[in-house]
Amino acid sequence: MKNTGKKTLGGTEKLNQQTFEFEDGIKIFIEPNEKLKAVSEEIMGVNIFSFDEEGRQIAKLGHGQTGVPIIEPNKEGEYSLDFILGALEENPEIRLAPSSEQLEKLKEHAMDATLIVSVEG
Repeated sequence: MKNTGKKTLGGTEKLNQQTFEFEDGIKIFIEPNEKLKAVSEEIMGVNIFSFDEEGRQIAKLGHGQTGVPIIEPNKEGEYSLDFILGALEENPEIRLAPSSEQLEKLKEHAMDATLIVSVEG
């Protein structure tokens, strides 16, 4: 993502001590459209985009994201979102991954979503 404006985007003044995230920092998340939600529920049994941490633990799924909380004017910041959809072998900590065919179907609809970028809400 690139800040093409004249103001700094985000901040590092308001650290949440419980989540270790900056409440005034840049946040990103995926809002799936109805088709992607339906495909996720068909393949995974749940909408993988709507979990809180407790829900992820119950479903035995994981996720992660990286990024910068601030982008200065005319600078770029890189962000990534990762979804752990399962293990390749039996594992008590995480469910088994969907088949290659199911993952391909999920991948076909992966762009049926909106990327939401926010600073302080």
